Amino acid sequence: MSVELDFEMKETQKKIHRALNSVYISGIAYAEAEKNYRIELCKQILIERDKSTPVTIINDVCRGHVKVAELKFKRDEKRSLYEASVEAVNVYKLDIRILDEAIKREWNTCK
Repeated sequence: MSVELDFEMKETQKKIHRALNSVYISGIAYAEAEKNYRIELCKQILIERDKSTPVTIINDVCRGHVKVAELKFKRDEKRSLYEASVEAVNVYKLDIRILDEAIKREWNTCK
């Protein structure tokens, strides 16, 4: 039985390494999407100020602009992927703890 637990532990460790790589990649994609969104929002705010749009509604008007809204959607999508990747790491960490406890129990019964 210990051989199966050892194998499962090694497989879970591989999964956690892949998930950590995914966190890195999705984190970069999220940061890039955030940057693109903020740049476009800033551009739209300046355009609306040139049009003399009242300051009280500039943010709402700009966020309703098609390109800004699309970039915000992409940013939120990337954030969701990043958060899911982080959560996957946490799940695999829990799996490793559970497997570790199972291995310890098995070794204690063999003594």
